[in-house]
Formats: sequence, structure tokens, C-alpha cells
Amino acid sequence: MGVIDPPIQLILFDDNIQWVPVVKYLGLHIDSRLTFKKHIDYLSEKFWGRISLAISLVGRRSPLSLENKVILYKQILRPVITYGSPVWGTAAATHMKKIQVMQNKILRVMTNAPWYVRNDVIHNDLQMEPISNYITKLSRNVFKSIESHDNPIIKAQTLFTYPHPKIKYSYSSTKWRNPLRPP
Repeated sequence: MGVIDPPIQLILFDDNIQWVPVVKYLGLHIDSRLTFKKHIDYLSEKFWGRISLAISLVGRRSPLSLENKVILYKQILRPVITYGSPVWGTAAATHMKKIQVMQNKILRVMTNAPWYVRNDVIHNDLQMEPISNYITKLSRNVFKSIESHDNPIIKAQTLFTYPHPKIKYSYSSTKWRNPLRPP
């Protein structure tokens, strides 16, 4: 996956800037087609690396109570996989499913649930929402904070579509699977 025929040669201070298929910026891997596949693969590696450090606390044989394990997951592990999610939340459903599978696996390990217990039962028992709902909630909070910002330049960042007289929320017809309507 690469850039096909870069449109122009970029020059900054008499240095040519090479076109690359993926760029890491503020911890996000941004590819040329905005699929975020590389970033989600990176998140998976980082998440399981963090799990290997915390498995003695959240694992099956941990002496901690289930409530404490859930707190550790929410405070230490979930932020690893949701960092920058308002940006990459538009990734394809196949990539988002990888994130949900990571959450399902660690919740199953934390609860020591047998193989025949459904993932939605585990989520309900732990009062844990699916990761896509959590990412949508995070994105809505970001939009709310941008819309209520004092700086008009920052506030204008939410106006990324033109108003349409027949569509109540113009951006509800964009790529988002879960439309972000204003609060």
C-alpha cells in the first residue's frame, strides 16, 4: 500500500520531502488513504505489550477483586487502545472489530469466563459498553468541547460540511457509521 504518483514534489528550505505511505504524528500512524490499518495493528501490539506487564494484576489468578480489575482495565489498558480515537474512529468495520476483539479477550481473561459464555453476557455483567460505543462517546465529547470553545478558529473546525436545507444534520450522511449529531 503506497502512494501512487505523488501529485507534486514538496520542497521545504531547499530540501525535498519524500512521499511515504505512513507517517507517525502525535502517536497516530496516518496512512495515505486514511484506513488506519497500520495504526490499529500498532495499537494491538502496544495493548498486548501492556497486558504482559499487567497480567499479574488482571489475570485469571490475580488476587484482586473483579471490581479492581475493571478499574485497572478502564484506567490503564483501555486508554492505550482508545488514544486518538476521535481521529481514527472512522476506520473500516474490520479494523474496528480488531479493537473489540482485544477488549473481549482481556475481559474474558479478567473474569476467568469459560469458552461458552457469550461476550455480551460478560460485557453486561461488568457493565462495560462495547468499544465502538465508548469511542463514539469520546468523539461526541470532543465535538462538544470544540463547539463550546472560546476561540472562533477552533470552533469553526466542526463546520466541515455545508448546510443542506433538506438534511437536518448535514454531516450525518458522511462516512461515520454512528453519526455524531450535535448535543
